[in-house]
Amino acid sequence: MAACACSQRQPRTRAGPMARPDSHASICLARRRQAPARARLLRLCLAAAFSLSSAQTDWSTAHCGKKFRIATHQAEPFTFIDRTKCDQKQKCPPSAFKIFGGGLTYKFVMETVRPNLMQMCIDGGAAESEVQFEWYLAPSNTEAASGAIRMVCHGDFKNTSASTNTMCEASRSYTGASKVNECMFRDDLTCQSKGPDLVAGAVHMLRERLDLLDFSISYYTVRQITIKKGKPLIPDIMKTFKCFDESLWFLGIFMEIAVVWALILLVETWKNPQIDKSNAIAPFYDSLYWSFGSALDPGGPGKAPFTAGGKIFMFGHWFYLTIIAATYTGVLGPFLLSSSEAMVTGFHSLQSGHHTVAVRGPIWEDTEQPKYKGKLRGGASEETTPRSTQFKLMQNVMNADSKIKFNIYATKTLESYAFQDGIKKPLIMSKKVDPCTTVGAELGAYDLVYCSDQLDTNYPPDAMFFDAPSAYYEIRKRRDALGKCPLLTVGDQFFTSGFGMGFPKNNHYSRAFSVAIQKGVTNGTMARLESEFNISSDGFPCHETTDTSTNSVLIDMVTGVFVFSLAMILIGTVQGILGGLPSGRTVRVFKACITCKTQELPEDPLDEEEEEEEEEEE
Repeated sequence: MAACACSQRQPRTRAGPMARPDSHASICLARRRQAPARARLLRLCLAAAFSLSSAQTDWSTAHCGKKFRIATHQAEPFTFIDRTKCDQKQKCPPSAFKIFGGGLTYKFVMETVRPNLMQMCIDGGAAESEVQFEWYLAPSNTEAASGAIRMVCHGDFKNTSASTNTMCEASRSYTGASKVNECMFRDDLTCQSKGPDLVAGAVHMLRERLDLLDFSISYYTVRQITIKKGKPLIPDIMKTFKCFDESLWFLGIFMEIAVVWALILLVETWKNPQIDKSNAIAPFYDSLYWSFGSALDPGGPGKAPFTAGGKIFMFGHWFYLTIIAATYTGVLGPFLLSSSEAMVTGFHSLQSGHHTVAVRGPIWEDTEQPKYKGKLRGGASEETTPRSTQFKLMQNVMNADSKIKFNIYATKTLESYAFQDGIKKPLIMSKKVDPCTTVGAELGAYDLVYCSDQLDTNYPPDAMFFDAPSAYYEIRKRRDALGKCPLLTVGDQFFTSGFGMGFPKNNHYSRAFSVAIQKGVTNGTMARLESEFNISSDGFPCHETTDTSTNSVLIDMVTGVFVFSLAMILIGTVQGILGGLPSGRTVRVFKACITCKTQELPEDPLDEEEEEEEEEEE
């Protein structure tokens, strides 16, 4: 009608040279040309609205009658996978998940999420209520979640390389899950999509991953915990003396005392009546006692030099050691407190630069503009090793605060491995297996911390940090095997994140999976699984609580003083007992102690001889 009216309307005329008698006709022609485009746009809008309405209606049953191929990784205690049972095309049958029921994530998905999804199909009146899951292990870097995530992102089971794109290829190529009882193996042409349908395991829902995949809600909340080596059975008895360098102790102190000892023997023995000369060896003991005792207290030994030379060198000896004693006294307290501050007390203590942190991640070249922040102190990792969540966290902390610099010891794995009969197998710590002494062992992060004092490196790792549930599980397992805590958690938990299931973008399944997960979390299933796998901090026996609010000298810092004093007491006691045996005095004293009766002890003939010698000397 508009076109007819337009054609019947007469064009207006305008006076003057600027008049355009055909302007109305040209507008009418343009409108005729735009009409088909407007109609097409209207059809597209209606189709999009219908599609959105259908998606909102069908999301609860879109998964029904589907088979989901899940990319996963080895992450105890969330996934226990016997990799020898997986076929060459990465597919892991149910028999590969027999150890501990396959782990917390596997049991939750198979025994809770899957039944909930099937019930949703029944409630929604879907024609097919069956839902099937198949699990596939990443072809490389089987411990890292990054490998499984990249499989989904690339839409390819065999591609675990890092992507340089900001968007996953699967966001464009993914066409949905296959029907049940179809798509029987990895490269089956009947599969609806080439790659996995989702990723599940110990997969942190980090910000960068949310940009790549469409995640379900979190089914488990996890935080990080710091881990260090357990306390040795025997404390470091030399810590009290380490405020002085070894060269100062031996050359500056002990050698000086030895020289004074020799001078006393040469200059004072023949003239000084205070030096014991009862037998040939007595002057040696007495001179040593004088030279060493006067180092602590000039008048303590109860002796004084008689000769002029003795008075001169003893004055120098006393002056020198008084300065040394005053210096030692002033240095010892701050030294012990500084060593206390250098202890691993939690994540914040790792930021001080006093410690080296073992972490799963890549190595890099130390250039003027390095690829990563922090100081790389060593490690047997590679440049292509995926960055773990912990590695990324350290980078984020250093990016946020330029004053923080982590010392990093990079490793490829958490577990340790060793070759047995030419086959690379996990190396499990026990009373018979010590990873620190196993020849050819490839140590993971846990054992790098445990064996730090035996590593041939200038910067052995002092600590690590990891997912708290996994750390509790691993340390409990080692404690049960050894009967003691080889590793300790220390400090508070930090950095909260969640484990979720990731799907390619523009899928129709993540919302239904979120509903199924929510039902499993709210009905107490996840709490039951957490208790079953013993991964909570409740009753954890290997945690060290350190009070960093006060500067206190701890007892293990001065153990050396107690050991030295006790040794002198024991030596003196034994010598006194042995010295009293010839006269029978020791036996009579013990009898008196046992019978609780005092009796007068006869005079020792040796004492009489000593009195006679003293009278002769006078």
